[in-house]
Amino acid sequence: MHSTKRSLATALAGAALLAAGSALACNPDDFSTAGITACMNAQYKQADRVLGEQFWAAQRDLPDQRSDIKAVQRAWQSFRDQYCAARVDSEEGGREAPLARLSCLTQLTSARIGELVYYRTGLPQDGYYRAASVDPQVKELFDERFTSEHLNGERVEYIAQNCKLAQRLHDEAPDDCQKRMAFQVTLD
Repeated sequence: MHSTKRSLATALAGAALLAAGSALACNPDDFSTAGITACMNAQYKQADRVLGEQFWAAQRDLPDQRSDIKAVQRAWQSFRDQYCAARVDSEEGGREAPLARLSCLTQLTSARIGELVYYRTGLPQDGYYRAASVDPQVKELFDERFTSEHLNGERVEYIAQNCKLAQRLHDEAPDDCQKRMAFQVTLD
């Protein structure tokens, strides 16, 4: 019950600060919490706009995969919401919670944009394969870190659906896809 009250208080405080931040224009010289929030909110809104553009472009360019692209997007949205809520809860409702939320949303949105570009081009945008080709220990590290204990239901569902589509589109091995996706976002 206490956790639910804390989560509700965090959400309400975060919503109020986000509303205040979204009403302000981004001023890179304003280092107040509200000023930083305004700039982070602007950055997230830009990423979200690009995400929408890439989502529609993927559906347009891959009409036979349209329903799968939509299903993966829904799985990603569930994962994003759960993951970022957990990140904010870890801030315990402090003044930094809205900043943690915006940072999380922007990071995950940027990673998702990369996946949508990958669908269309076959070029992964996250640097995993480049890093693994320079240092073979990268793959070994992700072999060790990418275990079921690092995954929740939403993340498992998103990764499974995304890697299934990546395999169908670009013949990417599911194991490599899973490691590449783990490379995008910090594992808990």
